[in-house]
Amino acid sequence: MAKSNKSTKKKERRLKLKKVVAPWTEEKLSRVKAFLEKENKMPIHAKDRMSALMSIQYRMEYYLLTPNSEISKIRTLEEFLAAFLKTLNIPFKLFALSIDTTDANLKKYLTGTRKFNTDLAMKFGAFFHIPPELWLNIQVKNDIVRLQEEKKLRKSYEQYNYENLLRV
Repeated sequence: MAKSNKSTKKKERRLKLKKVVAPWTEEKLSRVKAFLEKENKMPIHAKDRMSALMSIQYRMEYYLLTPNSEISKIRTLEEFLAAFLKTLNIPFKLFALSIDTTDANLKKYLTGTRKFNTDLAMKFGAFFHIPPELWLNIQVKNDIVRLQEEKKLRKSYEQYNYENLLRV
């Protein structure tokens, strides 16, 4: 009985994953094939690094595919960047300089003091060899999740209504 319960749970997890993970597209399949061909030609230490970088990219994609209602903790751009930099053993300050900014300025973008923009997304994408859209999409998703969390505050915004101006 315990065995059938385990297999039932495994099946449920697989079904749940199928709902969350997007189907394999031709583009994604060709990217994976190209990656595997390239990896077979690399020395072992480079393979480990590439695998780790691909793992971070897939975590980013998985996060984007997770329904907003199921997100218990927002994953920030800073977290994903830290994972990339740790994998590559690159200090934050050196990374900032390599994309033509300062570490203090970059920190402002990552903490939300300044709005993360397409220029930074393009630099991050080029630097880590991943689509820049991933970075922007994570920022937008996080903004939407925060907005949904703040629905309670919407009543205080009802005063901003064009009808109030038209009544005058």
